[in-house]
Amino acid sequence: MGILGLSSYLLCTALSLAGIGDDASAVTRTELRQLQTEVERLDGSLAQLSESAPETRVFERRADSIREDLTRLKDQMLWSEGDEHQASAVSRGDFEAVRQATIDLRNDIDRSLDSGRDASRDLAIPDGTQVTVRLEQSLSSKTARPEDPIDASVAGPVRVDGVVVIPPGTSVQGTVRNVEAARRPARGGRLDLSFDSLILSAGHKVDIRSRVVSVEEDKVDKSKLGLGAVLGGVLGGVIDGKQGALFGAILGGGGAVVGTKGDDVELPAGTVLTLRLERAVPVARR
Repeated sequence: MGILGLSSYLLCTALSLAGIGDDASAVTRTELRQLQTEVERLDGSLAQLSESAPETRVFERRADSIREDLTRLKDQMLWSEGDEHQASAVSRGDFEAVRQATIDLRNDIDRSLDSGRDASRDLAIPDGTQVTVRLEQSLSSKTARPEDPIDASVAGPVRVDGVVVIPPGTSVQGTVRNVEAARRPARGGRLDLSFDSLILSAGHKVDIRSRVVSVEEDKVDKSKLGLGAVLGGVLGGVIDGKQGALFGAILGGGGAVVGTKGDDVELPAGTVLTLRLERAVPVARR
């Protein structure tokens, strides 16, 4: 069992079935997804550790424990119904325990990395580098408006000289640059998306210039991906009640996503976009 323990799990189950867990202090789906993002960030840090270092195995076991507990919270969340901000079967105490364990592990990994790192050397992500991101929200050419903000998260680590410079779960921000609703029967909808910043560790914002070069459904092979990516696939789809399907959309000129057969573009939360950096991005090594 993970840090919550079997007794805590059984207690939460009993409270949930009795309806006691659905109070004002319970955890929302939004909060659980935010915790999921924090757990995803651990993958990038763990990937930088030396396999021969004795603390690496300890950190990995702690990460496994966090994964077990986060999966358990996800199972409890599935019992709840309602909209995005409705209280769920997940108790505040259990949520905070997993959240604090995640923070403590991240801090311990960072201290270990800092002790063996050449802090005087900065790196730059070359132009042309591709970054795969996952939408945190749904987008539609029927309802979107120019200048609407877009939130996404990095789906896989980006490395330079073997160093993870953008870990999974890193926040990516952008805007809807232009939008055209569909005009049946022949003219499909169109979404022009622009991603222009990364939010790195400690809230450090880095400006980027990028272009969308591919769009596809979120398909997760659990046997080949790490902790954060697996949780992203499981939680990102199931918490919202279903996994979105992406049909009838193609990539048009300049990276715009265009609907086919006169349909609007519908990008569900979890849609995977590949961005190509249009200029080099300097990243300071911590």
